[in-house]
Amino acid sequence: MHRTAISILIAGTMLGLNSAAWADEPAKGFDPRAAFAETDKNGDGQIDHEEFYERLVDVFFSADTNKDGFLSPEEYQRLPFSGAFKDADTNGDGRLSLPEFVRIRFRQFEAADSNHDGELSLDEVLTTYEERKKP
Repeated sequence: MHRTAISILIAGTMLGLNSAAWADEPAKGFDPRAAFAETDKNGDGQIDHEEFYERLVDVFFSADTNKDGFLSPEEYQRLPFSGAFKDADTNGDGRLSLPEFVRIRFRQFEAADSNHDGELSLDEVLTTYEERKKP
């Protein structure tokens, strides 16, 4: 179950921000294929660490609605498949810095990378997404 939760967080981060309206309704209109294509900047059918990092930075600053440079628990929970804030808040200050956000999401990346090649394929992302949807 822990692997599934972590994997989904990755998929959600990577794939969940298809539109500007994500903060209000993160689960509606979620299209993992479209989000994958958006994240796969070079179009090679894989999301590598650089592409993933660039997406994380975009997600972080989009999610930071009050523009204080941190994610509050409320801002974090608006992200699709956000998971436990406490696990991400490694220094316990009640907010997430960009490095904390990146750290937790890269752990999720590794969990979703089922063949351990350092990249996420569309199949890995879709599998993670489907696992997360299961009760």
